[in-house]
Amino acid sequence: MSEIRALPVDTLIEGVPLEPLAPDQIAIALAAVGQLEEESRQLERRWTLRRERARYEAERARRQYDAVEPENRLVARSLERTWEEKLRAIETVEQENALSRL
Repeated sequence: MSEIRALPVDTLIEGVPLEPLAPDQIAIALAAVGQLEEESRQLERRWTLRRERARYEAERARRQYDAVEPENRLVARSLERTWEEKLRAIETVEQENALSRL
């Protein structure tokens, strides 16, 4: 088996895998990771607020429905519909949140 040496090429090839590990490149990569983590936290916070808001509105609608006098059937039906819409809104937010995680 014969061997051909190309020292300038060998030196060049040896340095290629180490280029991404230069200190400034590591700092840039860490900054990018930090930024992505912050964006992820902010997005999670927005989803949390949306879920909390939807639950609050559904609970408020339930309390309004519970407070109506049984004799006021038309009002009760209207409040019941509103309550059901708010419950569906919770489901929608939960489904959107689940889809956004895919």
